[in-house]
Amino acid sequence: MNIPRAVAMWNLGIGLAAALLGAAALARAQGSVPLEVGQHGYADSIFVNGKIVSMEDQGYNNNPGRIYEAMAVKGGRIIALNTTAYIRTLAGPSTQVYDLGGMTVIPGLIDTHNHNFGGQVGPTMGIRAPNNGIQVRVEAGRDMEATRLRVENAIRDSLTKVNPGEWISVGIGENEQEGISANRIFSWVVRGELEPKDRLTRLAPNNPVIVQQASRATMN
Repeated sequence: MNIPRAVAMWNLGIGLAAALLGAAALARAQGSVPLEVGQHGYADSIFVNGKIVSMEDQGYNNNPGRIYEAMAVKGGRIIALNTTAYIRTLAGPSTQVYDLGGMTVIPGLIDTHNHNFGGQVGPTMGIRAPNNGIQVRVEAGRDMEATRLRVENAIRDSLTKVNPGEWISVGIGENEQEGISANRIFSWVVRGELEPKDRLTRLAPNNPVIVQQASRATMN
């Protein structure tokens, strides 16, 4: 055999073997990084040895969803729910580790009874408080149609007294003489039948309007 040719083939074989070994090592290294770490980086904090209630079943039942041992958090968001052993693989040198010692963790409760005005809920949702403009009160009519007529007449009259962008607030009182109780008016407003949003917008396209009975209201 030609010696130079044999040496060249030997070197080529060594080179190919080294490349294959390098590729295998890279694949192993990449495979050792958990998916969540590859996507988000190491967790800011992990919570282990607990009962993490997922509340992932959104049906109307008593099922709280799956319960996990641990969770990982990154940037204020949960990035993984799993066993304690797995979640520990998502921790880096700077990750804070909280041992729950068997305690239960549930999602944050959102208070569905909120007051949109006079706090932080309204501004957060982009709702401006009706702190300017005009406030009027009307008595309910003998039925929903008669009540709507009174409300809309009050809105039309108010439009002549406010500037564009100012609020028109209309409160509706009960009509004892004709048997229209506050509860009945309340039900009209709750169902959105008395003054739907698009109807208010047509009446007052340049002004925010709120039609209210007690704690229920319709706004455009």
